[in-house]
Amino acid sequence: MKEEYGFNIGDVRIPGRIALAPMAGYTEYPFRAVVAGFGCPLAVTPLVSAKGLSMGNRSSAAILRKGPGDAEVVAGQVFGADPKAMADAAWHVADVGFDLVDVNLGCPVRKVHRQSAGAALTADLELLRKVVKAVVRASPIPVTAKIRVGLSDDTINGPEVAKVLEGEGVVCVAVHGRTVVQGFSGRSDPDRIAEVVNEVEIPVVANGDVTTPPKAKELLERTGAAAIMIGRAALRAPDLIARADEYIRTGAEPPAADVDVLFDAYVRLFDLTANAYGDERAAKIIRKFVINLAKGFPGARRLREKGAAVSSREEYINVLDEMQRTTPANPSSSAVRV
Repeated sequence: MKEEYGFNIGDVRIPGRIALAPMAGYTEYPFRAVVAGFGCPLAVTPLVSAKGLSMGNRSSAAILRKGPGDAEVVAGQVFGADPKAMADAAWHVADVGFDLVDVNLGCPVRKVHRQSAGAALTADLELLRKVVKAVVRASPIPVTAKIRVGLSDDTINGPEVAKVLEGEGVVCVAVHGRTVVQGFSGRSDPDRIAEVVNEVEIPVVANGDVTTPPKAKELLERTGAAAIMIGRAALRAPDLIARADEYIRTGAEPPAADVDVLFDAYVRLFDLTANAYGDERAAKIIRKFVINLAKGFPGARRLREKGAAVSSREEYINVLDEMQRTTPANPSSSAVRV
């Protein structure tokens, strides 16, 4: 019998080998649903503060929103350094209905580090053990984690951190190929991800610098990972997850979605956001998507300025229409093709 395509995270079957990476401010339900419209076997929410959840913060709870047409499997990602708050957060994630709870151990942002959370936790393995142990013991759903390959070039501790996580009951680890010091600059290092793969028995998901289906396959083969995670490239090409998954599954690279199909998806993004937050707030939320999408288009600076000032659905669609009119005749050279 031919082996079923995909992989397991604990007792949860992932029906594919490409995941949508967590991105603060982006991978909430509306965008996940847009990506899932093309096909998305696994997605992760933006990071949510365990402390915020424990204090009943409504904005923290709002990030953990699900809805119709979400990705097939979704992990709710939490961060914090207090074992009890993280354990409570795991229960919250499960109660909302997520399939997995993901512990953020890779965020390089300073305000997260000041709480000894995110990637900062990987510098204190004893505290890391306490936090992860509390989450695993409390969680009724499988626990995963996302890390970086190390703190800096001089402190590459990804394999050691992954081994600690595996020992405490984490059933899958995603690894970004940059160090904490790098942030999002420089290049992701696949060989350092491979070192993590070789250190643990649990599945590893490789993340970093995947912008095309062939690059996804190359990273998968070079690292020996169970799956690939795509982040920023999906913001301008929400069909990329599905295309990369199809390419890995069949060896044939499917064509990118037509430009009009992609722009229809971005209109749907506004409508889903408005349904969740109301039109006025949706217009503010959507601005960052327009600014990101405008990169590479003729007149990008003007388009970004218009995007930053969007205050209604009509204005948003007008900017999209202007982008569509300036899309090159060769779709593969369009800014929405990453």
